[in-house]
Amino acid sequence: MKNLFSKRKTDDKTTTQDVLVNSADQMTSEQAVTTTIITKEEKIEMAEEEEKKTEVVTVEPSSSSPDPVKEDIIEPIDHHHHKPNKGRLIIRFWQVLAAVGAFAFQIGATPYSDVPFVFQSSNLQYYTYAIDLVSLLWALFMIFVYLTRRFGGRTGKVKRPIAFAVDIALAALFGVASFYQFAIYNCPPGQYNGWCHFHNTGKFFLLSLFLSYLIMTCWDLFGGCTCLRQKE
Repeated sequence: MKNLFSKRKTDDKTTTQDVLVNSADQMTSEQAVTTTIITKEEKIEMAEEEEKKTEVVTVEPSSSSPDPVKEDIIEPIDHHHHKPNKGRLIIRFWQVLAAVGAFAFQIGATPYSDVPFVFQSSNLQYYTYAIDLVSLLWALFMIFVYLTRRFGGRTGKVKRPIAFAVDIALAALFGVASFYQFAIYNCPPGQYNGWCHFHNTGKFFLLSLFLSYLIMTCWDLFGGCTCLRQKE
């Protein structure tokens, strides 16, 4: 009996020791699993952070992407740049049409009516043809300057003293032509088989050219007198 009792005690001790050993092994295995899971998560996070750093370092600005610093250096902002005035463009277009109309109607009076020049001297008429052509070229040039300034970038405009000088000269020339044509070339409407209708229509365009260049002269003068305008 004593031997049996002692054997049971030894068996109980061994079983308890085995249980303790198994529980310790389970705890160590669980700790190992948790540590491996934590280490894996940390490794993943560290790998993601390294990838982000490498992306930030390796990303280079493309050649097409604008550099604001370079743009400020290459193209400084011009606060004094103004878009061209549309009113000037309209007047220049009318000057083109009026120059063509004055030239075409007065030179076409003879072919239309089959009547030769009805006045004694034609010197004034040739003078009028000449300034019509000069006006046409100047108005076309100013329209070209307007379009390049409006759609071609910040290009330069015609210097105001030059524009003022040409406009006032053409205003004076057309004023002389209109005055002398109304004074000397007096042609009643309906006479000479329609010759006077054409010639008088050309006089109307001459008078409109004189008034348009007079307006542009005053416009240039006012634009050049900066003392009369308030600075922005």
